[in-house]
Amino acid sequence: MADLVIQRVVFPLDPSVASLYYHADHPHPDPYANPRPQGRRSIVLSQNATVSTDSYFNSFFETFWRRHTTLDRLTLRLRVSGAGTVRLRRVSNQSGVTELARVDFDGELQTVELEVPPHVPPHELGTLHFDIVARSPAATLVEADWLARDVAPQTVRLAACYCTCNRETFLLRNVRALADDPALDAFLSRIVVVDQGTRKVRQHAQFRELSDRARSKLSLVEQPNFGGSGGFTRGILESLDGDATHVLLLDDDAVIEPESVLRTAAVFALARSEFAIGGPMLDLLRPTELHEAGGLVVPQRLAVNGHGHGLSLDRPDDVRQLADLPPSHYNAWWFFAVARSSIRRAGLPMPMFIKCDDLEYGCRLRRDGIPTHTLPGIGVWHDPFYRKRRGWDHYFGHRNMFASIALHGSLSRFAVVAIFLRVLLHRLVTMDYYKAWALCQGMADYLAGPAVWRADPTPLLHRVLEAHRRLSPQTWPKTARLPSVSARPIPTSIVRQTIAMAAAVAWQLIWPSPSNNAAPKCALPESDEHWFALCRKNLIAIDDPYAEDYVVLRRDRRRFVRFLARGFWLSLRLLTAYGKTVRQWKSGTKTYTTEQFWRDYLGMNKQGNGTAEENVDASTLTRAA
Repeated sequence: MADLVIQRVVFPLDPSVASLYYHADHPHPDPYANPRPQGRRSIVLSQNATVSTDSYFNSFFETFWRRHTTLDRLTLRLRVSGAGTVRLRRVSNQSGVTELARVDFDGELQTVELEVPPHVPPHELGTLHFDIVARSPAATLVEADWLARDVAPQTVRLAACYCTCNRETFLLRNVRALADDPALDAFLSRIVVVDQGTRKVRQHAQFRELSDRARSKLSLVEQPNFGGSGGFTRGILESLDGDATHVLLLDDDAVIEPESVLRTAAVFALARSEFAIGGPMLDLLRPTELHEAGGLVVPQRLAVNGHGHGLSLDRPDDVRQLADLPPSHYNAWWFFAVARSSIRRAGLPMPMFIKCDDLEYGCRLRRDGIPTHTLPGIGVWHDPFYRKRRGWDHYFGHRNMFASIALHGSLSRFAVVAIFLRVLLHRLVTMDYYKAWALCQGMADYLAGPAVWRADPTPLLHRVLEAHRRLSPQTWPKTARLPSVSARPIPTSIVRQTIAMAAAVAWQLIWPSPSNNAAPKCALPESDEHWFALCRKNLIAIDDPYAEDYVVLRRDRRRFVRFLARGFWLSLRLLTAYGKTVRQWKSGTKTYTTEQFWRDYLGMNKQGNGTAEENVDASTLTRAA
C-alpha cells in the first residue's frame, strides 16, 4: 500500500484565466496587495490577504472520486511558509458550506496536512477546497496536493495521440506542454502524432527546437489524409504496439491544461471498474465559459445536447453544478481517454472520416458495458462550434449520424423518414441549400451501406468541397451597415407550427425567386436565424458577430423544388429498404472496426513497399534537420 498524489494544485499559465484557478481577496484597495502566483505551484500572499481554491481547476470534485474510484482516505497536504491559517471546506447541495478542518501555521518552510473525514453519506458529497488567510507580510503556499492514502494503484501509462493536418504551430505547442512537464513522466508513455497534412510537421522550424525530453517521447507518423477517424485510429494502432495501458486522444488545435493528464491517469489508477474518461471543452473565445462536458445523442434533431453548455466557470456556484454530472453517451475527442482492454473489447473506431466518429465510438463502448464519465476539473480550450455553422463538413455529420442511429438507435423507419423530411424542410425554407444538399447526399450514401467506406475518401472530399463552394450563400460587406430587423418567436403550438410550415412550403413553390443581382435591404441577427423568421423571406442578410461580412440568404425556387423532390424520392427508398440498410450497417461493424481492416485501409501493411506512409523517429529527423 502507498500514498498517491491524485491532484495537484496548479496556477494558470495565462493570467487572463486566473479565476478558473483561484480567487483572491484583500481588504486593502491596492491591487498589488492581492496574492501573486509564482510559477505553476506557488502563490505569495501579503498580510490579511485570502486565497481560495474554490475554482474549476483546483476544486476537488469529491463526488466523482468517491463514486468511480476506490478512494477512501483523502488528505490535503500543503507546504507553506510565513504565518497564516488553512481552512478545509466541503460544499454540497444538501448542507451548503461546511468547514472540515482548520490549521494555523507559523515559521519557515513546513508541511501541513488536513484529513478529509471518510465515509460521507452520498447526499453530503460535493466539492472540496481550501482557503489560506495570511497573518504575516509574506505568507507563501509553496505547493499543495490531494493525496489518496494507503492505496494499491494500478499501473497507468498513457499514450497521447494527436491527429493533425496543417496545424503545425498548434500541434507543436501542445507537444511541448505535455512532454516538458516532468510531473507527467510517470504516466505519459509516449506522444504519437499522425501527420496527414500537406505541410509536414517535421519541416516546421519549431520541430527542430523541441527539447530532448520531447524528442524522447515523440513518435511521428506520416500518412495521407484519412480524416479524424483515420488519423486517430492510426494513433491507436501505434499505441497498441507499445507499453501504454491507456490511449488519450487529443485535438491538435486545442489549448490543454497539462494537469488534466495527471488527473486522468490518477483516476484510472484507482478506478473501480472499466470506463472511459472525457474532458470538458471550454470556449476558446470566451475562455471562462464551458462549451460542453460530455454529450447526449438527440436523433430527433440529428444533433447532440452537450452537458453544462454556457456555464460560467469563473463563478463557484456554476462550477458546483459539475459535481454530479449526468451520464453521457460520448465525449468528443478533444480529450478522450480509454483503456487498451476496452479497445480490444469494443473494437476500433468506424472509418467515418470526420464527424460522429467519436459519437459512434462512445455509444459502442457504452453498449459493451464501458461508460464514458466526464471528469470535471480537467479540459481544453477549443474553437467553439458556433463559428463553424456554415462549414463544409455537414455532409459527413448527416451521413454518419444516420449510420450511428442505425447502429445504436431503436427508431422505426417511419420515425427516421419523419426526422429526415422535417430537417430537410427546415434547411429549405431557411434557404440553406448547401445543408439541404448535404442532408440528401448523406442519406443517399447511408442507403448505399457501409461499403462506401472502402473507397478512397479523397474524391468524395473534393465533391463535398465543390458542392459547398457552389451552394453556400453569398456574402455582403458589413461596411454597408444594413438596418437590423427582429424576428417573431416560433409558435409553441405544434398545430400552429405545422400550419406555418405548410404555408411556407406552398409560398416557396408558388412565389418567383428574387433576382440574382438584388441587394439585401436589412439584416437579421444570427441569434434570430430560425425557420419561422426566414420561411417567408425572399432575400435577407444574416449578421453573425463572429463573421467579417454579412451572409446573404437568397431564395431559389428551382433549388427548393429539386432538393424537395430528391428528399421525397430518398424517403421512399428509405421506407422500402430500411430494414436491409440497418442490417448492413450492423453487420459492417464487425468488418470495419477490426485491426486487419484498418491496417489494409491505411496501407500499413504496404509500408515496406515504398508507400506514402512513414513511421518517423523524431530524434532521427531532428538530427538530420
